Formats: sequence, structure tokens, C-alpha cells
Amino acid sequence: MFIEKIEILLEQVRKKTQAIRFVLKQNESLRNILFTDDENVRQKAVELNLNLSENSIYITEWKIYEHSAVVTQLYATYENFVEKLISKWLDALPQLITKYDQLDEVIRNNHRIGVGNLISKFGDNRYVDLKLEQIIQSLFDGIKKNSKYELIPESFLISSQNNLRQGELQKLFSSVGLKDFESGWMWLKNHQNIKEYIDNILGGSNTLEKELDKFIKYRNITAHSLVQDNEFLGYESLLNLCFFVEAICEALADLLIYHFLMKKADINKAKKIGTIQNFLSNKKVVIATVNNVSLSIEDKIFIVNPNSSYCKAAIIRELKNKNGQSKQTLRIRKQQDISLQIDMINAIKYPKKNQVIYILIVN
Repeated sequence: MFIEKIEILLEQVRKKTQAIRFVLKQNESLRNILFTDDENVRQKAVELNLNLSENSIYITEWKIYEHSAVVTQLYATYENFVEKLISKWLDALPQLITKYDQLDEVIRNNHRIGVGNLISKFGDNRYVDLKLEQIIQSLFDGIKKNSKYELIPESFLISSQNNLRQGELQKLFSSVGLKDFESGWMWLKNHQNIKEYIDNILGGSNTLEKELDKFIKYRNITAHSLVQDNEFLGYESLLNLCFFVEAICEALADLLIYHFLMKKADINKAKKIGTIQNFLSNKKVVIATVNNVSLSIEDKIFIVNPNSSYCKAAIIRELKNKNGQSKQTLRIRKQQDISLQIDMINAIKYPKKNQVIYILIVN
């Protein structure tokens, strides 16, 4: 399932940034011990073999190495997530649009060009897991009517050679049919995690575009030249950068899940079932007006509002009908108000009135 795969990718990002935070905190604690003026602390450090000899690195050099390692790993985490996100989307498209000739023309064109590029570069170390017949077959199956087809992700990612700034993200997402990435970029800017970072952590002192450009500038300096004494980020800034990478990955994931839901709705595999009237945050309870649906405890619902970049999954933990009676399953044929106690997944903001509820339809 596409959505579960995206949630796994996000969890991998979180584990990576958590590990980086842990190392940062240990480094900072160790520096505070080793470079303290407190003689008692210094003596205890010596007893634990935590001492700096005359040949040891200076604190600035230590921080430069730390900056280089963290920035490099965070950018790799971000880039790897974007590529895997695109790959999962391409894996899902044949189930969303079963006929190749019904794909957007931009997808078919980029697929054809990408297959040609892959064939010309076949044998490169980057593509050792691909077989030549697999590459050719993917295009042949596509142009052959009434045949199942596959979109090999590498045929789209092969042209993405630049750092993933706004322009490159727009180019990459457009190549796989998400052509309205101008609104997609607005989705990112308005997303709860991005706004939390820009408004609260940075105090509104920057924009998403500039923050992403700055992040990539740090990465390029680290990758291609020596970091100077005045170019490295301090402890707090590196911790913030972990949050930034998490935030942009989360926003991109929610954007793709939203598009997936809309594609599912187009083929009657997802549907709108109702609208939120209220959310009781202290009880995690949604009051919603719903119609023509069957819901059970442990079902997954999706709460959506594209105008506020909101697309979050939730698990139903308790159901109550219009009379306030708890039920394991509710079969609703006529419009009515019900309450659902839910656990939100990966949400830092609560649902709001007038947000729409969707479910996936499983045959």
C-alpha cells in the first residue's frame, strides 16, 4: 500500500535525524567537559581518560568536522527521501491509471526519454541492479495496448542531477505528472511542520526558499571545499537543521498522499464521507457529519484540507452514533452526526471545523 510505504519512509527519516541529534548532544556534552575551566571537572575527565593532549584538535576544528558530517548526512537523507518518494509514486501509478495511454503526456514523454538515457548508460555502477531487458520491456509494455505496464523510477530520476532546490523539485515532480507544483510549493510553504519551523524556530526570519537554498549551500561547501572557521553551524543551528529536514520531508509526503487520495477518488477507490463539525482536543474526539458509509474501530480515515496543506491519517479508536452509543461498527445510510475518538498519525496540529474526511475503499 502506497500510504504505508510513505509512512515507513518518514519513519526512516526520523530515525536518522534522531541519531544525528543524539550524536550532537553527546558531542556538546563532551566538549563542555573537555574545555571547561572547572578544575574538578577536568580532573574527573582525566580519570576517565577524557583528556586533550597537546596534539589534540582544537574546539573549532572539532565543530567543523561535526558540521561537515551532519550537513552531509542530512542532505543525503533529504535527497534519498525525495527519490524514494518519487519511486513509490511511480510504483503506484499503474494501479491508479491502468492504461498507459491515459497517463499524462508529460509522464509518457519523460518515460520514453528516460528509458533512452538508461539504455545509453547501461552498465554504469549506478544502475547495476537493472537489467537491459527490464528497461526495454517497461517501455514496450507501455506502448502495447491492453498490457500491464511498469514505470521504472530510474528512467525519471536519471535526469535529476542538480541539488534539490525549489526549481529542481518542481522539475522532478512535474516529470511524474505532478505538473502543478507551483501550488505544490504553496502546499509546502503552508504546511504545519514548515510553518512551525519558519515561524517558531526561526522566528519568521527566513522563507522556505531561502532556508532550502542556505541548506544546500552548506552542503555544497562541505562537499566541494574546506569549511572555514566562520562557515560552520553551531550546536543549536545543527539541531534546527534536523527539524528542517524532517519538516520538508513530512510536507512532501503529505502532498503525495493527498494526490494519491485524489487519484483514488477519481477511480472510485476513495471517497469523501463527511465533514468535521468540531474537534475536542482533550478527548481526541471528532464530531463529524457523515453519510453513506460503514465505519469500524481501527479503520483508517484521512482528514483533508488542501487550502491549509492538511492531509493526515487517523485511526478510529471509538465510535459513537448520533445517540451517543458506542459501537464496534456503524453503518450509516442517511446523513447524521457521529463522534469518533481518533489517534492522529504524524500530526502536530489538531483537525479543524470544515475539514473533509476521506476513506479508502477496499474491494
